[in-house]
This record gives sequence, C-alpha cells and structure tokens, in this order.
Amino acid sequence: MDKLIKILTGSTFLKIRILPIEMMVVIIGLSFVGKSQENSQPQLQDHQSDYLTSHLPEKLVSTSDFYNYTRIRDEQFSETLKETWHDYSLFPALSEEPKRFPNNQPVFDKLNLDSSSPSPASLPFSGVVGLNDPGGAPLKMIPRIRKPESDNFNALKGTFLFYGQQIAIRYDKLLTMSPTASVSEDSIAGFWNAFSRSNSNHLVDQLMDYRDILGLGDWGYFQLVKAASACIFPDNRFSGDQITWALMIRSGFDVRLAFNQSTTSVLFPSENILYGRQSVVIGRQRFYLDRPMKGMLLLACPNPFPDNRGVIDLKFYKSLNFHGKLKIQKFGMTWENKKYEFSFRVNPDEVRFLNDYPRTDPVVYFRAPSSTSLKEDLLRQLYPVLSKFNKAVATAFLLKFVQKDFEYLPGGKKDEGLTGPFPEEVIASKSGDDKGKAVLFSWLVRNLLRLPVIGVQFPGCFSTAVGLSDQLDGDGYLLKHSKYILADPTSPNAPAGVLMPELSGLNPLLIELPGQGSLQNSSSEVWKLAYKMGARRGGASQDIIFDRQGRALVTGYFPGKESNNPFVACFSEGNSLQWIRRFEGDGNAAAFAITKMTDDEIYVAGSFSGKLEMDGKTIQTSAEKRGLFLAQFNQIGELIWMKPVPIDSTLQDRPLAYLVKFDRSGNEIHIQWRNEDLRNVKCGFSEVNETGLTFTGYGNFSTFKTRKYRDHGKNGDDSEIIKRSKLLKSKQCNPKVEALLAVLKLLQREGNEVTGNQIQKFINHNNPFFATVYPFMFNLYGRIALLKNENGMISLKTNDYKSLIYNNLKIEDGAKFLISECDNGDVRIDGISGFRNMANPVDLPLNSILIDFSAGNLIIDYDEDHMLKTIWLEPKP
Repeated sequence: MDKLIKILTGSTFLKIRILPIEMMVVIIGLSFVGKSQENSQPQLQDHQSDYLTSHLPEKLVSTSDFYNYTRIRDEQFSETLKETWHDYSLFPALSEEPKRFPNNQPVFDKLNLDSSSPSPASLPFSGVVGLNDPGGAPLKMIPRIRKPESDNFNALKGTFLFYGQQIAIRYDKLLTMSPTASVSEDSIAGFWNAFSRSNSNHLVDQLMDYRDILGLGDWGYFQLVKAASACIFPDNRFSGDQITWALMIRSGFDVRLAFNQSTTSVLFPSENILYGRQSVVIGRQRFYLDRPMKGMLLLACPNPFPDNRGVIDLKFYKSLNFHGKLKIQKFGMTWENKKYEFSFRVNPDEVRFLNDYPRTDPVVYFRAPSSTSLKEDLLRQLYPVLSKFNKAVATAFLLKFVQKDFEYLPGGKKDEGLTGPFPEEVIASKSGDDKGKAVLFSWLVRNLLRLPVIGVQFPGCFSTAVGLSDQLDGDGYLLKHSKYILADPTSPNAPAGVLMPELSGLNPLLIELPGQGSLQNSSSEVWKLAYKMGARRGGASQDIIFDRQGRALVTGYFPGKESNNPFVACFSEGNSLQWIRRFEGDGNAAAFAITKMTDDEIYVAGSFSGKLEMDGKTIQTSAEKRGLFLAQFNQIGELIWMKPVPIDSTLQDRPLAYLVKFDRSGNEIHIQWRNEDLRNVKCGFSEVNETGLTFTGYGNFSTFKTRKYRDHGKNGDDSEIIKRSKLLKSKQCNPKVEALLAVLKLLQREGNEVTGNQIQKFINHNNPFFATVYPFMFNLYGRIALLKNENGMISLKTNDYKSLIYNNLKIEDGAKFLISECDNGDVRIDGISGFRNMANPVDLPLNSILIDFSAGNLIIDYDEDHMLKTIWLEPKP
C-alpha cells in the first residue's frame, strides 16, 4: 500500500486494471491522493514562506540561491494572480488648465511702459518647483534580483522599427507558446506560469541596451517594450498586452494588467501628472491606463509583484540619441540693422517621438535637453554672435529671436496634431504656444549665455525670468537672494523687465532650472575650490549636496605619498570654506557619496584599507583588503559615529551589486546582494527615510596586490589579457574595441596595472593589421605611460604629460575613472576627473563613455544636461 501511495502521489497518470481488489485499492488510493492534494497547497505555501524567510535577499550569493529565490517568488505571484481580482472605478482623464490667451497672441503695447509701476517691482509668487539637490537625491533604480538564465535556448529573431530606429531582438521561443484568445484571472495566471519558465531576462537586457544607446528614459523604454511585444505577437493584442506587462515586471516596474468586457490595458504608476489619460487608484497609488477603456469599471490584481517598486518617471535625464536623415530649418532675423541667418538640424524621428509624448508637468518640458546635433548647431552659430554682446544685449537678442521667428499657436493644441512644447518640436515646426516659446527661450539662455533662468507659470500662461539684475533692472522675482528679471518670449517687442498688464495681480509658480546659478553649477564651482585645496573626487556622482541655507557639503579625499585620506567639508552659499574634517589613516581611502536626513544629520560613505580614524574613533581592515565605511556628522562637522561594513571577499570574481541597509544610529547594518546588470547600478544612497538609509553599489572588495601585466605567462602560457581577448573574440566582440575592452576588463581587478607599450605589443600579437587599419588609435595607446587600478579607481598617466585627444574627446594626464561591465559585454567608463568633450566652440565636461561591445562604437554622455552622442570608430578619424 505504501508503495502504491508513493507511486500515486508521485504521478498524475494512473493505470487501472479491471480487477475487483485492484479497483478497490485504486479507489482508496484516489481518495487518499485527493486529501493529500487538498492539503498540499498550504504545505507548499508554508514551504515557500519558510524558504523566503530563510533565504532573505541578504543571504543570496550563489547562482542557485538566486534561482531558487526567483522561482519561488514567481510561483507565489502566480498564486496571487489566481485569487479574486478587484473591481476599480475608472477616473476620467485630467484636463490641463485653460489657456489665458486661447485665440490670439498677446501683443505688447509701448504705452504699457508709461502705465507700468513707477519703479521696478519685486513681484509675489506662490511657490517654487524644479530641482533636487545635485547628487544628493537618491538614485532612481533599486537593483533587481533576477532569475539566472542559460544562454542556450531555442531562440527566435525579430526586427522592427522604433521611431525610425532599426531594432533587432533575439528571444526565447517559449515566450510565444502561450497566445491568449480571451482574458480572465485564470488565463493571466496561466500566461504568467508559462512566461516565468522562459528565458525573458535576455530580452530585457537587449531592450535596456537599446534604451541606453537611444537615451529613452522610462517612458521611451515602456514604448520600446510595447513595440517589442507587438513584434512577438503581431496579431494578438491580448497576448501583446500580457507580455508587455510581464516584461515591465521583469524590468523592475510596478505595473498591473487590467481588463473588462471590451479590452485589456497595462496600468502604470507615474511620478508625474499625466493629462488626457484615464486612471484608477489601487491602494494609495494612482495608476494610468496605457490604452483607454470603455465603461465605468475594470478588473485588476490588487497586489504588486514582490520586490517591484519602480515608478515611471517622465523627466528626461539624458538627451535622445536617434540616428537618421536630419532636416534643416533656416531662420533669419535683423538686429541693429544687421541681418543674421541660421540653419539648425533636427531629427524628424525624434520630433515624432516628442509629439507622441504624454502631456505632463511643465517642469518636464523646461528641463528637457535637445538633441546633440541641434545643440552643436546652436553653439557653433549663435554662440560666436552672442559672445560679442554683454549679457543684457545677448538676452534681448534671443528674446527677439523667439518672439519674431516662431509663429504663435493659440492654445498649443497638441491633441489636434500641432506642435508640443519641447525645444526641438518648436524649432522643427518654427512655431509654438506660450509654453513652447518659454521653454525654448529658457533653454537658449541656459545653454548659450550660461545665465540663471527660471520658468514662470501664471494661471493659464507661461513666461520666463532671467538672472540679469546686475546689468538690467525691472519687474521680476527675488529667489534665493537673486533677482530674476521678467522676459516674455511670447509677446512681440515686449522688452525684458516689464510685466504684461493682463498678468498683473497674479501669483505664478516659479520653475527652477539647471544652469549658471543653479545648484548643478554651484557644485562645479565648489569642486573647483576644493581642487585648489588639493582635494580630489572619490566618485563619479553624489559627492556634493546643499542644505536649506544654500551651504554646500562635499566629500572626497586628499592624496598622499603613503595614504589617501577622506574628508568632509562645508562651504557657505558664497563659496567660502566654513569647516573641513579630514580622516587620518595608513592605507588608501576615499569618500565618494554624501546625503542628509536633515541639515543636522549628514551621512558619508566611502572605501578604505588599513586603519581609518577621527576624533578617537577607529575602524580597521587588513592592509591589503578594501572595505566600505559609513559615517554620520552634524551640521558643524562633529563626527557622531563611524562604522565599517563587512563586504565578503569571497565574492571577488562575481559581478554582484550590493545594498547596505542601516539605521540612523549605525548599530544595525545589513548587506543584500543583487545580481542586477551593472548598467543599472551606480554607487550612492538610494533610500533615505525616517527608518534608515540604503546605500547601493558594486565593486571588487577582494584582497589585492599590485599585478603588472606580463607579455607572456609562465611556461609559454597566454597572459591574462590575451585570455580575456580570446574570450571576447569567441563572443563576437567587434575587433575595433576588442583590445580596449580586454585592457579595461583586466583593470577591473584592484591593483592591476598596464602600460601603453604593453597594450601595443598585445595588439600586434592579437591583431597584426590593427596598427595599419587604425593607426591613430594605435599611436594613442602608445602615449599611455600607465593605467592602474588604485582603490577601485583607474588612473591614467601619459608619457608626455599631455592630453589624449580622439574625435573631440579629451582625456587629460592624471585622469581618473571607474569601470563597470554590462551583461551584454558593453563597458561603461564613468569619468571622475580629466574627461572633456571639445564641442566647437566651447569645451564641455564629459560624464561617461559607453563602449558598445558588438557595434564597436562609443556613446558619450557630456555636459550638465547629459547630451548623448555616438562616435563611430573609423579607420582614419
């Protein structure tokens, strides 16, 4: 009997023989199995709960750990989907505020100058929106825990156009095995079961790669996922919505799938208000509908996917980087009896993408960057003209340019097919409403004049104000001890400093923007002062914050012959040093992130080796092992506590991200490991709230010794760099960047170093034709004296102490940078210091370089507004 029960409980197929005694046994067995199955579900749930409890994320280290955790997480979510879904009431779409000038362009009358206030007025306003502290704001994306997947699966290929960009994807055939004819809770749960067994992260990684190359942001990525889903299921809208929902979940977003009798729709939360879209409220979170629904109700699962908290942010943090044939728009204007003509390039595909963008908060438009080609044209043509004028005259020139050369669109009826308010849309159409003109003018002032400028949002009308109080007086607004003079780009001939009578008595909302005078610019000025003191940056971001008094708090390190010592300093709003605290130690240490809970509760994170001490408090690790440290200071620079963070050195060869969660006293510190693609990970504070803080990062914290590259290994074995190159070649790395990637991968290990001559010898050994085909690049490698990984940072020295220059990229002698490797083989270089983009006619800071593993191109990120540009590595630059 026991044997039969064991067979029955272990099999879903029963063979029944027509014999009375056997029939009785089988019936008894079936009855027993029924009870066993009835009780198995709670047992399974208990088992899953026990597993997740005993395998908390902080205990996940190995591939099998991650696999088991994600498998059970998927199974639990599947059970959640089988539960009864809830009815939610549909809220109608929100409408934007009615336009104050819905039909005709407001016209300035010179008589208004006589009727204006007898003396320039400091006007009232209702509030300020816009910027967070640069670097001090928490990082957007929390690293995901992903299901490990095999590279070997039955793959299908697909291609499609996304706003004119050719997209090629490779995906698991299992993704296509569950088409849906109708939708219900059970069918969606069944789809999820099938989806969770497929290899979906490979597809997500490819789409995120395109996201970064094209500069898409959250909304663009969402649209790209939808386009990929339509490629996989071209004739099945239900299945397309389901796979969009599932891929967005795999991407870390808290999206839901909803349906009613007529259709399905993906629900998504947003950090911004969206106009013209229906919504529902689930819990306390508003979710917008991707596709409109008829009726009053919809069905949706009330519970999110475990671990997912991603919310779609409509703000642009980088420029678009689309390729294709550019359209030229010509402009002409007369200034002081002299004619000027300009030609600006715009990408029609980018304009089409912006035309389709949701209508949302004004700050999204005011802060959006333009394309690189448009910005370069404006700098090359307008900057030389404006540089001959003083700031007041240059502002008047740009004001007239926007007032006269762009047709006014009453109401800016974007929903009727007319242009939207993004700068590139306005230039492409040579037209705009008051919002579009204000956005364009503010963008021109920030980028060409480097003047502080703010958006001014009156009820139903937009304008701007420029920081010109030292050269021009007039009506304006006092913000952070600076006077901003009104400049109306909508009304023809309206001079700066005059409030239109139609707007008198209204209290607008001010929109603070990046640029000269903003916190972003102030951070650059503070770091210039810190460099003069001998300080150096320890990271690529989040090393400066500002308090409510406008004081800057900055962290980094002071280099020394025997050791590097971290510091924390405070500069006043006028950029004078208030106090500085310097750690002492006997090893290499650097602070690279700073944040605050309140002005009197400041937190610093960094790395160290050996001993580190301040104010009688000491932490220590072995001289050859680097670890993390956390510290808390008050607003006068007193150290409250300092604690080491035990990073496990056994993880030295695993590219894992980590989360360090700690309470405000520093007594409770927990580490969680995440197998996130490092393209989505940056070092910094990712959560700051009353219960505690979270620090996110990645890196090699193994025991290290300096390792010099050898041309050949012992006993004739290939050297490490040649082995890495062979691995890259086997994965079909583009030959143009194979040597560069092999060197960078070698330098990821702390203590490793290599010279330019060694790189050239390696290239000649590995690719004898490279020096002939790419002579300029080959000679640049030869000018490198040394590349070395010290304390996780790579430093570059040149033989002649001069900069390396390639295709307007400038890397200075002594430059420092960080390296991170993406799952698809791409490598990102984050510049800490010494990286510039020589954009004609100005020199702009270079933030990062993404080296494309397969295409062999460089995607550079430069300037404060993070312009993206693809550099094609040609044989003869």
